Amino acid sequence: MRIRLLILLFILPLSLWSQRYGFLDWSTDEGLAQSQVRSIEQDHLGYLWIGTLGGVSRFNGTSFDNFSKQDGLHNNQVNSIYQLNNQSIALGAIGGLSIFDGHTFETILFPEAQRTAQVNHMYEDGENRLWVGTEKGLLCLKNGTWISLEHISDFPGNTHIKRIAPTSNGLLIACKEGICALREEDCSWELKDTQLGASIMDFYQSGSQWWIATIGKGLIIYDQKELQSFGPEEGLRSRNISGIESDGKGGAWLKSRDGLFHFDGKSMFSEYSDKEGLSTSDVRALCVDKQGILWLGTNGGGLQKFTGESFRYYTTEQGLSGNIVMSVVMEQDSTWWFSTYDNGITRKRGEEWTSFGLEEGLPNTRVWTSLIDSKKRIWFGTSGGLALWNGSGFETFDTSHGLPHKQVLSVFEGLEGHLYAGTAKGLCKFNEVTSQFESEGQIPAHKVRSIDAESNGDLWVGTNGGVYALSEAGVLHFSEEDGLPDNSVYTLVVDDVDRVWVGTESGLSVLQNEKIMNIPLPGGFGSNHINFIRFDRAGGIWMGSNNGLFYHPNPGELLAGKSGLRRFGYHDGLTLLETNQNAAWMQDDHFWMGTSMALVEINTDALLSRSTLSSPPIVLSDVLINLEAPIWDKYKAVFNGYGSWPNEFEVPYTDNHFTFYFDSPDLNHPEGIQYEFNLNEDDKWQSSGELAVTSFSSLSFDDYTFRVRAKNALGEVGESTSISFVILPPFWLTWWFILIEVVAVGALVFLIVRWRRNVLVSRLEKERLEYRSRMLALEQQTLNSSLNRHFIFNALNSIQYYINRKDRLSANKYLSSFAKLIRKNLDSSETNLTSLQEEIDRLNLYLELEHMRFQGKFEYAIEVDEDVDTESIQVPSMLLQPFLENSIWHGILPKNAPGKVTVRISRENGHEVMFTITDDGIGIDTSMANKDLEQDHISKGMRITGSRIELIQKMTGQHVQLLGPYELKGAGQEVLGTEVKIILPLSFEGFFAN
Repeated sequence: MRIRLLILLFILPLSLWSQRYGFLDWSTDEGLAQSQVRSIEQDHLGYLWIGTLGGVSRFNGTSFDNFSKQDGLHNNQVNSIYQLNNQSIALGAIGGLSIFDGHTFETILFPEAQRTAQVNHMYEDGENRLWVGTEKGLLCLKNGTWISLEHISDFPGNTHIKRIAPTSNGLLIACKEGICALREEDCSWELKDTQLGASIMDFYQSGSQWWIATIGKGLIIYDQKELQSFGPEEGLRSRNISGIESDGKGGAWLKSRDGLFHFDGKSMFSEYSDKEGLSTSDVRALCVDKQGILWLGTNGGGLQKFTGESFRYYTTEQGLSGNIVMSVVMEQDSTWWFSTYDNGITRKRGEEWTSFGLEEGLPNTRVWTSLIDSKKRIWFGTSGGLALWNGSGFETFDTSHGLPHKQVLSVFEGLEGHLYAGTAKGLCKFNEVTSQFESEGQIPAHKVRSIDAESNGDLWVGTNGGVYALSEAGVLHFSEEDGLPDNSVYTLVVDDVDRVWVGTESGLSVLQNEKIMNIPLPGGFGSNHINFIRFDRAGGIWMGSNNGLFYHPNPGELLAGKSGLRRFGYHDGLTLLETNQNAAWMQDDHFWMGTSMALVEINTDALLSRSTLSSPPIVLSDVLINLEAPIWDKYKAVFNGYGSWPNEFEVPYTDNHFTFYFDSPDLNHPEGIQYEFNLNEDDKWQSSGELAVTSFSSLSFDDYTFRVRAKNALGEVGESTSISFVILPPFWLTWWFILIEVVAVGALVFLIVRWRRNVLVSRLEKERLEYRSRMLALEQQTLNSSLNRHFIFNALNSIQYYINRKDRLSANKYLSSFAKLIRKNLDSSETNLTSLQEEIDRLNLYLELEHMRFQGKFEYAIEVDEDVDTESIQVPSMLLQPFLENSIWHGILPKNAPGKVTVRISRENGHEVMFTITDDGIGIDTSMANKDLEQDHISKGMRITGSRIELIQKMTGQHVQLLGPYELKGAGQEVLGTEVKIILPLSFEGFFAN
């Protein structure tokens, strides 16, 4: 989806910024089948069907499902869409129709004479006859067969038909020549009105009037006695109107290749073209959906949604001195003053816009706040001091007049007429006698962004250090320690019952009787960054945030947590979501608001009456059984039409894996839709978030009712939809079979089952014992391998060597490490698994002994990734040592230079741990050519380890893998060493329990 207002603000030059309203649009980049739209229709489920020159799209408000000839369409050019009485979708193309029943397309070709004709419109009457208007005449389809219309007197077979509408005794048909009537009682065709003098393109009947779109005469309203024509002289710019659609309020929408027009039904026309936000002025299709929202299909610009005229945008193009408005005030004569960020002040008096800046005496062009006091004086808080408008220029008050800081962020007049100024370093009060400001020292030198007062005159001050309350009794301070969501307070307002509403950087709070209640707003952090709070004439509360505008009609109910909260954003026409601090002014039904890129005027009455928030709809969009599309005939299930599903159908016990897909086609407010479901009425509702699918596997035989519902971004839950089904028990669990078993062969079956069970248990026990015996044997061999006579002999020789050299420290160290290693190896023989940390300690001991023995021959390192929990991960003991021996003895020791052995332990695929043993020795290929007794021993240890790994995989059924050892080579095929990898699961899930 693209927001045309934002595109214009960021991309187009200001000379093109003449649009006043927000249009949302979707094209091929957002998933639309093709950008040249010819027809739009909403079905009974709420989906929008869009016919294009490249296929048809079904739209749920956020995404598209596209259908083309590959899916069964007769033709990709879809010019007309109509929902039939049985709820199937008829798609009219050139030469025929495609009927979609929710699952497949059926093609019905036109008779030979109309085989190249294009469908313009369709209508199905009460007798299920589908009337099809084409550019080569009228067709009638009944039960899949074309009915001959030759019996109708004076029937013109080649008339270009544009629109078909029902009457009490037949049909009204718009032809290019005029309005025709097809009467049922005498099967006659009559051209009723040819005096219109224009080519008829579309019409509809409103009471006794016909509203007619024409080429040549614009809009015609005709009651068969009086004819009114509307063209440029009457305010309708184009005389060539190609379509008309009732707005449901006594007016009409008109489409043309020159743009979109709205007629209020009396005399006023509104015009929308590419200058006002349309992707292109060539409009080819109109649809007013069930919620009264207008959708447009354009020629090359895709699909567009008109968000209404509730929001009007002003920028420098209209006369503002700057686009970022920080404050708005109005004089009684409807003169508006707009304060901007870094661009001075703009005054709007009628249609006259006047800017004021440094030349008029304004101390600084960054203006934060403004106020018209009880003496009609206009004050402006700037970054250079407080400015007072004297009618022709500004008088400035700064630090020389007592202001604690020249940056003035807020101005307020108390109940007794005292003027307060909130600065970047505290609050001060104006002394009218001395014309000096006196500091309110009870408040620290914080930034004072907002000031208001209770009915008794007590002052409330919002700062970047919390909220302060000033009264005769003293000062109260409220901060995060007292329950505020944030100390940075941007706005506060006292309501008519002296509740203090506080907007902070992190949320909304209410202070009453020295207690704080926090009210989280839906939508995340941006929604809870509160920039302003205002109350309207009806008592409703409006809150501006960094994520749009919030409203509740009753602040007390909002405080009590009752429903009714509304958020206005893109789909309501508010295309700029970030509001400015305290930049709001409420007057009657109009609301002025400053945003990050424009000043916005809001017609609140129109907004609230138009953008009604309805509960989100829900549709069950697909059902899979055993992960496949069901063959419904197999279950004797019957469909009732598009959008329906068979109910209370029965499936065998083997078809017990169900997958349900669902959707919420909410065209008005599709953002933030979440889903809840349950499988039985007694079950609690489960949330799937924004994921529109859920599965149930291995369902037991029983009766089930799957229910699903949608919940919008404000937490309002819509009605649920359901589908019921029965999983039948296996035949051997039916009552009749059980009866036969009990009466006839109960005992025999019992014995067979018992015998079979014993056989299976015996077989499983035997296999388990075999596996455990093999595992014990291999573990014993592993222990023997780790304590082989050569290693012990060499270790004792090394100890003797250190003793003979009288190197007691090294001898003790070597003996201590050797003893620890022997103990750990013996301890490991008592259990199948050990912690990864224990295994690492064992490897460190072994490597330390070999390093001391072969001083200067090699270095070693054991690297463990941060995400590997060495204490909780269990691994088979003594699994890695043979590979380390191989690396040292046959990789590094035969090497003429010192080498290095590296053990790296890392997470793999999120659920596995990988051990990588790498050495920079002579390589395994070279080593294999030099076998001796020790190598035979080490190779045997590696073979034992390989057998253990193979057996572990069989016993656990998990992924256990040995990769290597293999030789590492460089770019020039030089030998870099040898590497081996062992991959184990993070958990063996009890398979090695003793």
